[in-house]
Amino acid sequence: MDTRPEGVSKADVAKDWGLGINAYARFKKQLKDSGTLETKPKSGRPLKLSKADYEKLEKLNTKVHGDLTYAELAPKLSRALGYNVSATTIFRTAKRNGWRDVAKYTRPWLEEDHKKQRLAWAGKKLNEVKDGKNPWACRIDIDEKMFRCFTARRKSKKSPTDLAAETTGRVRVKSKTHVPQTMFLAAVAQPDAAHNFDGRIGIYRCAKPVAAKRSSKNRDKGTIEMKDYALTAETFMALLKDHVIPDAVEKMSWAPEIVIQMDNARAHIGSDLVNKVNEHGRTLTPPVRIELQPPNSPDTNINDLCFFSSLASAVSKQHTPNPDTLAKEVTRLFKTWHTRDKLMKLWDIKTACLTKIWESEGDNDYKLPRLSSGRAARAEGRAPRNRPR
Repeated sequence: MDTRPEGVSKADVAKDWGLGINAYARFKKQLKDSGTLETKPKSGRPLKLSKADYEKLEKLNTKVHGDLTYAELAPKLSRALGYNVSATTIFRTAKRNGWRDVAKYTRPWLEEDHKKQRLAWAGKKLNEVKDGKNPWACRIDIDEKMFRCFTARRKSKKSPTDLAAETTGRVRVKSKTHVPQTMFLAAVAQPDAAHNFDGRIGIYRCAKPVAAKRSSKNRDKGTIEMKDYALTAETFMALLKDHVIPDAVEKMSWAPEIVIQMDNARAHIGSDLVNKVNEHGRTLTPPVRIELQPPNSPDTNINDLCFFSSLASAVSKQHTPNPDTLAKEVTRLFKTWHTRDKLMKLWDIKTACLTKIWESEGDNDYKLPRLSSGRAARAEGRAPRNRPR
């Protein structure tokens, strides 16, 4: 750091080291004066837990999966170290070293055969990226999502005036265990600016109009209402043939072939559904076919990966006890919430997941990539070098 090749500026060296120009000058002066870049020992009372003690604390917390409180960790750590350690000391040590509370999430169980299929799927897509192809061109990801009228997990901001008021702070619901909800089937493709295509095929409520059998205080007998139905192979095929496929053919008429990707849930593959839909799709222009994603792999479908969570964040701000009103809001937000650029970033995340799946040898125990606008564009097409051909 203290010497620079001829013709290389300080700014270039600082950039190579990942430093600002002022930090570079400060480190250079420290190296010249003291001959080392080690930080000086701080004044004051030394820390109670040494580096070795802290490593034991980390191992203990990992062993119990991070489920114990600081008060519960204190006696266990005290027995391991041979002297008393208070919960406050553990809390301060954890805070000093960057510990934080993380929400617990589950991951699908994967058999070895599942991992092999995921690895082969990711390798195939990565090879397309290497060859300069777009692995998501003319493809549509579809899946279902249950939207609820109210979610208790979202926090809201309250001013002191709101907190003092008796009428704010809680959402009124008839039941906390039976919150009104409705299911939608979403179809999303990658935007294509060349054809002025925004990527939205459609979102379809899994409900049908039914006449009320008897009168009530809310409506008269014979009033037409929307009733949700269970998703079976027959109802799913009707959604595909009556809504998804016609809309896809209309909005992607320029595509040489339309591929619809979905998971292999029982309602998606029962009654020989895939072959029947593919047979019907061959008669269309452009042709349409179904492709099943690897089993137990929601991270290979853009809806489960990030689109639904992004859309649900907007839907959760709507407070309504009526499923029909909620359905209108979901449809409206589907059309307006995601801009073309935002939707492209979601597809870039799916592209980045290919590398994660390959590096983890088909496993799903990896950290989901979080890409900013600039990093997302640069990550598209980035892949490991040792992928199969």
